[in-house]
Amino acid sequence: MSKEFIFKKDGDTIEFVGDFNGLYKSEQNPWEQSNDEDSILSKYYKSSRQTLYESIKDIKNIKNGCEVGCGLGYVTTSLNEIVKFDGIDISDVAVSKASKKFKNIEFFANDIGSNIFIHPKTYDVVVLNQILWYILKDMDNVVKNIDTILNKNGFLIISTLFLKNQKYGNEIIGSFDDLLRYWIETDKYRTIKANIDYGDDKEEYQDSILILQRKD
Repeated sequence: MSKEFIFKKDGDTIEFVGDFNGLYKSEQNPWEQSNDEDSILSKYYKSSRQTLYESIKDIKNIKNGCEVGCGLGYVTTSLNEIVKFDGIDISDVAVSKASKKFKNIEFFANDIGSNIFIHPKTYDVVVLNQILWYILKDMDNVVKNIDTILNKNGFLIISTLFLKNQKYGNEIIGSFDDLLRYWIETDKYRTIKANIDYGDDKEEYQDSILILQRKD
């Protein structure tokens, strides 16, 4: 993945760029989620996807869901095997590619962090999949916008990769405990599951999953 589309380093500071259209125009499979890759990152995403899949499978009496940050739709199509899933992504380039590849799934170009967020559907499950670091500075809007698409008593699932040597966003959310605390303090959700796999000393990534249920 060409990191310069997403982040740039300015001295000791890492700044968020967020040129997702540029990324998807430049690369065919930037997140290595097609299951065709054999890199460390690809292996991580396969494992994380399985954790997410099993977690949603365990939730009873849900009729539909939406993956926010769907990218090219590989995870969305996997989750669609459990229950009807849509995908939302900030990149209209990604959404166009996903729509052509997975014609049985509905994809929407939209920005969950925008202060003007309008979406035509609501869901029993909303998944924020590996996008935490891209929405950190818009979290207030994210909370408000999720309220508009998550049904009463619906489930919010946050799947996030934490680096053991996290260098970006620590002043907002620097750890899994910070993430859990942030959502608890909104007083909108009850915690169903909070888990992080710290791995061994050789692993760079820590996989985490947070499952919350709306308190309506």
